Amino acid sequence: MSNADSFLAVVNPAAGGGRCRKLVPKALDRLRAGGIKLEVVETTGPEQGTQLAREAYSSGYRRFIAVGGDGTSYEIVNGLFPRRDFDEPATLAFLPLGTGNSFLREFTDRGVEYAIEAILAGRSQPCDVLRLRHTQGILHYINLLSMGFAADVATLRARRFSGWGELGYQSSIFVTLARFRRRPFPLRVDGEVEIDRRPCLFLTFNNSKFTGGTMMIAPNAEVNDGQNLFDRATAFAGVEWQVDETADRLIRQEVIPPLIIVGTDNAQGDRIKEFLPYRSFHPPVLRPQGKRYPDFLMNEVMPFVYERYRIARGPENTGLGGSSLGALISLYTAMDRPGVFGRLLLESPSLFISNRRILKYSRSFRQWPEKVFLAIGTREAGRDDKDKQVVEDVRELEKSLRRAGLDDSRLLVKIDEGASHNESEWAKRFPDALSFLFRKADA
Repeated sequence: MSNADSFLAVVNPAAGGGRCRKLVPKALDRLRAGGIKLEVVETTGPEQGTQLAREAYSSGYRRFIAVGGDGTSYEIVNGLFPRRDFDEPATLAFLPLGTGNSFLREFTDRGVEYAIEAILAGRSQPCDVLRLRHTQGILHYINLLSMGFAADVATLRARRFSGWGELGYQSSIFVTLARFRRRPFPLRVDGEVEIDRRPCLFLTFNNSKFTGGTMMIAPNAEVNDGQNLFDRATAFAGVEWQVDETADRLIRQEVIPPLIIVGTDNAQGDRIKEFLPYRSFHPPVLRPQGKRYPDFLMNEVMPFVYERYRIARGPENTGLGGSSLGALISLYTAMDRPGVFGRLLLESPSLFISNRRILKYSRSFRQWPEKVFLAIGTREAGRDDKDKQVVEDVRELEKSLRRAGLDDSRLLVKIDEGASHNESEWAKRFPDALSFLFRKADA
C-alpha cells in the first residue's frame, strides 16, 4: 500500500485542553471501520505539525486529517504550502476535537459527526489559501489572520482561558476591551505600492466567516470564491469552472454556435460592495455600489468587447451570469436593463441578501430574458435549516419566472441533491447551462 492511498492523521493531543487525547481513539476507530486507511502521528510541541506535514508530503502522502482545532490545521497548511512545485494538490480533512473549530462551521454545525460522514463519503471541495509575507518569513492560512485587538483576544484566551471553550473567547474579549488601544500595522495588499500606516483597533483578513467557534466576524466570506473561471493554475487544488474547455467541446460538437465568453474581474477588497445593489445589515454594507454595475457593463465592458471582436449583437446573442453574489448582481442587472441580455445563468444565487429584497422585486417583473438557467445545491450552507431555506428561495424565484410566462423551453431549474457551494459543482453543471442557453436550433 502506497502512502498516497492513506490518510495521515496529524493529532494534537493537547487540543481542547486535553479533550482531544480522550476522544481521538474512538473517532479514528470509526474511520477505520468505514474502510479508511490511515496512519497516525502526534505532535508534542508548537509548530511540529508543520514539519510532520512537510515530511509526509515528501514521502508521498497527499491526504491529511487535522485532528484537533484550528491551530492544528494551520500548522498542516504551512507544512504544505511553502512548496509551489506541487505535482499533486493535497486534501485536508478535519476531526474537530479542539476548542474553537471555527473553520468547520463554514460547512456545518454538526461538528465531529459531519466531519466523519464527509471523510467516509469522500466529499471534498476547493478552498482558497491566503498568504502573508512579513519581515521574518511567509505564513499561509485557510481561516483568518488577525492583528491587534482580535489577536490580543486569541493570545489571552490561549494563556489564561484555554480550558473555557467558547466562554473563554467571550471572557477574553471583555478583558481586552479594558485595555483598549489603537496602533498602526504597516501593510500592503496584493502588490500595492503605498504602505498603509494608519492606526486602528485591529486588522483581520478572512477566508471564512467564523472565529472563536460561533462568533461571525466576516459574514460574507467564502472559502472558495477565488476567480476560477478559466485557469486551473490560479485555482486552488486545480479546480475551476472549465469554461473554456466546456465551450470549446460544445462548439466542436456543434451543440452551440461559436461564442466569446468574457470573465469580468471584480473589485477584490470591495467585491461585496460592488455586487450588492441594496443596503444590507447581513453582511453589513451600508454604502453598496451594485446599482452602478449595469452602467459599468453597458458603458465599459460591452463597448470594449464590441471594439475588439467581431461579434453578433442583440439580446439573443448576449448573455450574463455568475455564481453566489455574482449571480445576485447578474439577476439585478437583467431586471435593471430589460431587453439587453437574452440569456441568464444563475448559479447558487445569494437571494437572502437585504432581507430577500430582490425576490420581492422579481414577483412583479415581467420582461425576463428569453432563457434562464437557475441552479442550487441542497448542501450549500452546511446546516439543515439554512440548506432548506436557500432551496426555498430558488423555488420562489422559479415561481416568479413561471408566472411571467417562462415555460420549460425558456427556463431550466436544477436542484442538485447533495451539491455544495463551490466551483467544482458549478463546473459540473456548466455544460448543461451553456447547452440550454445557447443551443443551436438544429442541434
